[in-house]
Amino acid sequence: MIHQYVTGFRDATADRVAFRASGISRGDGHYSGERIIFASLDYNEGGGFDLSSGTFNCPTTGTYFFTATIGSIDKIYIDAVLKIDGVVKMSLYAGFHLQGDNMSTAVTVARCRAGQSVWMEVTNGDHLGGWEAISGFLLWPDVASS
Repeated sequence: MIHQYVTGFRDATADRVAFRASGISRGDGHYSGERIIFASLDYNEGGGFDLSSGTFNCPTTGTYFFTATIGSIDKIYIDAVLKIDGVVKMSLYAGFHLQGDNMSTAVTVARCRAGQSVWMEVTNGDHLGGWEAISGFLLWPDVASS
């Protein structure tokens, strides 16, 4: 009985994956086609996020939940996307606003295979607002990958 409990607990915690990276220097130039490189790795359960490249490498095959935030400054618009192995899964736009600064957040659910890469990329514009963030977590692993 205890063996089953311990084995079940170990199996339930084996696929814990979650991350959050945030911040850039306000007004840093990230130009069209460039990955967004974050200043801070706030959380990295499972070790999948590489701060130096701005890339999350899925350690476990399964269904993931991702969020992404961008900001624009000084009435300048910016577009960004979240990509999985180069395929756009989500788009964000922070645009011209009469008050100056603007933000956009989007979420998506996607299936990822172990080893696939996830990142944010600027698609239009060149001045991020400094509030950029990406986060994600494994909702559930594929049964076959456990």
